[in-house]
Amino acid sequence: EWPLFSHNNVYYVWEMYAVMLQEFILMLCLGFGAIFVISIFFLRRLLPALFLTVVVGMIYVELVGVLYVDGIPINTLSLVGLTMSIGLVVDYNMHMIISCFEITEAENNGAKARQVLRTMGKCVALGGFSTFLGVMPLSLSTSEVFHMFFIIYTGIVFLGIGHGLIFTPVIISLVNEKT
Repeated sequence: EWPLFSHNNVYYVWEMYAVMLQEFILMLCLGFGAIFVISIFFLRRLLPALFLTVVVGMIYVELVGVLYVDGIPINTLSLVGLTMSIGLVVDYNMHMIISCFEITEAENNGAKARQVLRTMGKCVALGGFSTFLGVMPLSLSTSEVFHMFFIIYTGIVFLGIGHGLIFTPVIISLVNEKT
């Protein structure tokens, strides 16, 4: 009796690569859409929510570049790390932007950015540092999967902190206070 359909484990791999691009695009759209909607809810302003979504997009593109430089291919495991990165890097910048709106006694935008760095900047830096310490053991592994996650998380931490502590405060100091 011959089966109507052939079945082998290799077909799962073919199917995975057949739908990977569509799933990747869907994940990007849903992730960035969720960031935009949730940031509008928390920030109550359109331009800062749009700015946050663009900054997370910039970090995402830079993280893909880090994977390319390290020679990590785009496969299902790296896509899992990239998917998680969307939710992880939003914190570094969201805290800085929310802190900016909580400070009302600054005389100008430059003073406001300095005060944001003095208050929330310390917390963001410590949070990134503790995350980096948490993934440091992965750097000692000989497993390629653990190495990939170490590179992804290191990129998330350093790119997220870099944008949160450098790029976002500079933009805060340059934008009009009415946003």
